[in-house]
Amino acid sequence: MSGAAPVLMGCDFASRPDQTAIHIEGDLPSWDFSSVAIRIAAALYSVDVRELLSRRRGAALENARALVAWCHRAIPEKPFSYPEIGRAMDGRDHTTAMALHARAVRLRMSDGFFLSCCSALQRFHARSEGFSHADC
Repeated sequence: MSGAAPVLMGCDFASRPDQTAIHIEGDLPSWDFSSVAIRIAAALYSVDVRELLSRRRGAALENARALVAWCHRAIPEKPFSYPEIGRAMDGRDHTTAMALHARAVRLRMSDGFFLSCCSALQRFHARSEGFSHADC
């Protein structure tokens, strides 16, 4: 896709460095809010869902995890608790979820791509009345 911002499920996202369309593949056991948020974050940061949920480290993985934590706290009408976010991210501790959310807040102020992703996910969620299987 040359010159245009990628589109994911009807929302324009800021241009990704690789300028490619985003495709979400693979199966997760359920299609609840957490599963979809994890898949979208993995696709936006070009990481595998299994890697995102793993204990591996790296900037792309940490930023994708921060996006997941931010989605859980900012998008739903009733924000997820930190323990709930930790459980959704393969059993991480609530303090890890707190640190990821704090990272997300910092990234929203300093990283244009991260901020664009957050804004687009909020618009998408509002338009679609929540994430569901049909959205992917």
